[in-house]
Amino acid sequence: KYDRIKDEIHWQIHFIFPNTDFKTNKKFSENVKIQDMVKTLLDTYENEKQLDFYRAQGSSKIRVLLKTEGLKNNSNRFYDLDLNQTLKMCLSKKVIIEYPTLYIVFDYLIDNFETVDSDGKH
Repeated sequence: KYDRIKDEIHWQIHFIFPNTDFKTNKKFSENVKIQDMVKTLLDTYENEKQLDFYRAQGSSKIRVLLKTEGLKNNSNRFYDLDLNQTLKMCLSKKVIIEYPTLYIVFDYLIDNFETVDSDGKH
């Protein structure tokens, strides 16, 4: 949703924590950093016990993956996002259908996901 007053987009994002059954949708400004989104999520759902292990790992052990859309064989491909970048920078030049889907994964499990660069190549 575009906010004319702030001149920014507020994205509805679908978050999946694949090591749990926890999924949620939440709106974020395009100007928020990825690491701040993760922190906000973990703080917002502090009573959600399934996320305790994510909180215990800390942000340095967490990766955020954007599910690809509009690429050949994209069903299991992901962009590995830079936690220090804004959502706007991370979504730039990406095909987004309806809303972005972000997977919050542990660093040591990254090899279980097929990641591609911005051009859709391995």
